[in-house]
Amino acid sequence: MIAFVQGELVSSDLESVTIQVGGIGLRVVVPSNVVQEIGAVGTSVKLATRLLVRDDRLELFGFASERQAALFDQVQTVSGVGPRLALAILSTFAPDQFASVLEQEDLRQLTLVSGLGKRTASRIILELRGKLAASDEATGAPDETADALAALGYSTAEIAHALAHPEVQAATTVEERVGAALRHLGT
Repeated sequence: MIAFVQGELVSSDLESVTIQVGGIGLRVVVPSNVVQEIGAVGTSVKLATRLLVRDDRLELFGFASERQAALFDQVQTVSGVGPRLALAILSTFAPDQFASVLEQEDLRQLTLVSGLGKRTASRIILELRGKLAASDEATGAPDETADALAALGYSTAEIAHALAHPEVQAATTVEERVGAALRHLGT
């Protein structure tokens, strides 16, 4: 997976940017608010990314933060929500705003997203309400830490116990949290 892209901004349009990385121009599809915030052509930029592989193409999606990228992943877990609709949601709402809309069960606000109908919006509220707050703690994305530990074969109980450890909670990056959790689990 491509975790991030860092390089010189070569061009941008309404839905994507092109970033030159080591002599290669990468087209990265981004939420519209990222296009507006990214800066002028010629500046250095860094985007958290997600690579989607389809039968007929590869698409690289970019985000202003890892939190926004994690939200992109989480929204797509809802049936009927693909990458384009998830991108439209992120173009409409900042992560905090989206979490607030879900907690308030504000169907009217959510249906302001282009291409999002009442049925899918209701499903998003039902499936994601209460889950975003857990993954948006100040320490970063504990879901990624938990996923990494699960991939290493640890049980849900072991992971929960490790994530509650003060050293793990004090870590600021996913790598630091995984390392701290492994040290704690090893003792």
